[in-house]
Order: sequence, then C-alpha cells, then structure tokens
Amino acid sequence: MLAKERVTPYIALLGRVPKEYAQSYIALGSGDGWWEDETDPGVRGIDQSIADPNLTLAGCRTLYMTIELKEYQADWSKMFHREKELILKEVGAWLNGSVEHVGSTAVPGMLAKPTIDIMFGVRSLKHAEPAIDILQRIDYCYYPYKSDVMHWFCKPSPELRTFHLHLVPYKSDLWQERIRFREILIGQPEIALRYAKLKRTLVEEEPTDRDAYTRKKWLFIKKVLRDERC
Repeated sequence: MLAKERVTPYIALLGRVPKEYAQSYIALGSGDGWWEDETDPGVRGIDQSIADPNLTLAGCRTLYMTIELKEYQADWSKMFHREKELILKEVGAWLNGSVEHVGSTAVPGMLAKPTIDIMFGVRSLKHAEPAIDILQRIDYCYYPYKSDVMHWFCKPSPELRTFHLHLVPYKSDLWQERIRFREILIGQPEIALRYAKLKRTLVEEEPTDRDAYTRKKWLFIKKVLRDERC
C-alpha cells in the first residue's frame, strides 16, 4: 500500500525526448518494528518506467534505498537537545513525563542509522491529537503508523530523515521497553557489541531489504528484553 502523499515525480530527458518517468515514495506498512531503526512506516523506493525501451536494457523496475549505517557521532546528542528545546517550545503543553533520546543514536559508541529518535511523553494519544497540526508547522511529517500506540513523525521529509518523533503515552509498555533497551545497551557493552555486529551483518546481507533487516533485528531485541526479565 503506497502513501497517498509525498509521492515525488521525476521525468528524465535525453535531449528533449522523455526517457524515463520515476517517482519516489514511501510504502506504508512494510516495516514491523518499534525501535530506532524500525519506527519506519515502510520502505523508501523509486518506481522507474522506461518511455523508450530501446534507450535502455531495463523495461520497468523498482529501486530500493540502501540502508545506511554510520559510526557513532558525538553531535547526535547535541542535535537531540537542540531539537528537544524546539519541540518543547511548540508543544510543551502536551508533555506528560519526559522527552527522551532513544534508539541507537542515544547509545555512545553504537553503530546507527543517522536519524535521531525522540520519544515525547503524553497523557494519552487522544489528548495529544491537537499537537499533530502544530508539529506539522515546524516541518514534522505525520503518518498514522502504529497509531494505536503512538503518533509518529519524521523530519524534514520521508526521503531525508534527520529526526523521528514519537508521541507515546508516558510509562506505557512501549515507553518502558524502549527505555529498558537503551539502558541495557549503555550498561552492558557486550550486548551493545553483539547488536552492532548483527546490524552490520544484516546490512551486508540485505542492503535494501528494510523489512528483513527490521524483522531479524527485532528477534534480537525481544530476546535481550526477555533474558533481562529472568
């Protein structure tokens, strides 16, 4: 199922002759995780149609964006704090609890996708609904992804994401699981090392398959959380 908005069309010309038509898009519902690399409502891709098949060997294909991982950067923490202040200025009236930096960019030394995940505590999803329009005014793109447990946003666009913002009921199961996993990674370097190694391996095996990357990583996360309860 494709997004109903933010579909960006392109036409490639050879001279003045149309050669290809392409559109970038977000495919909703193809991701199934709740974590920093998994809060994505779907894959990013490019549909490409050939106007004149004689101009190329390909007829019609879909190209998927490569999953990008980067070594830890100290600026990630600074970016979180700056964005936190902006968010509080605009929608602080709906805050219940705290604003947390979650996901791999919150873990010093961790390999991560370069997107800052911010979790903003709210009283309830219903109570926080008016904040959606206000956040859209400061360049947060809203999608009803996992809307039973959070309000999900990305910024500045689905194609180029510097921030993910999650409005989550404070101390809900989702809230507590994300905090627990972050603290486990920070406090137990051996688990963090295994997690980073797994992510690197998955990207090497499936560099464009976000769904497989998410699914296999989620198995690791569930096991870590389960083992910590024992």
